Amino acid sequence: NSSNFRDCLAGKAVQSFNSKLSSITQGERLIRWNLRLFQGGEEFPACVLFSGQDITDGESEHVELLRSLENVNTLRQQLEERVAERTRELEDINVSLKHQIDERRAVEDRLVSNQRLHNAVVDNFPNGLIAVINPQLEFIMVNGMELNVLGFSKENMVGKYVFAPPENLLPADAK
Repeated sequence: NSSNFRDCLAGKAVQSFNSKLSSITQGERLIRWNLRLFQGGEEFPACVLFSGQDITDGESEHVELLRSLENVNTLRQQLEERVAERTRELEDINVSLKHQIDERRAVEDRLVSNQRLHNAVVDNFPNGLIAVINPQLEFIMVNGMELNVLGFSKENMVGKYVFAPPENLLPADAK
């Protein structure tokens, strides 16, 4: 490259460039050329020294390194896409779970409201009482205004056998 020689003769820094060279025995080779100005003296005029180095093998390593880098970049991109996809999936799952939680809270709120209504009805049941028993014939819930009239308390009756003697169902201070 003649411009590199001119630049070198003009005193510019070391010039380097690559060019291909065909060899009869080794085929095409890649050569790195370095040009350097040699300041002559009285005996020698100024001249350009140049040297060439066969970098074909190093270049193939460089090409292989570039391929590896491309592979790494491709794998990184694929990983980023997989992470983004999985993140979207998890966000969708999270939205679904929040929806399920909201639905369950609404059901719980309705159950609590129904339980309060049920308790209000049972606690204020006029002229009678309400009792719920399990398969073993034990009271599991007893309430109503008539309990007080009869002298019983729900606390003493819950957990007792239905056919227990009445004195076992009375409060301790009423016995």
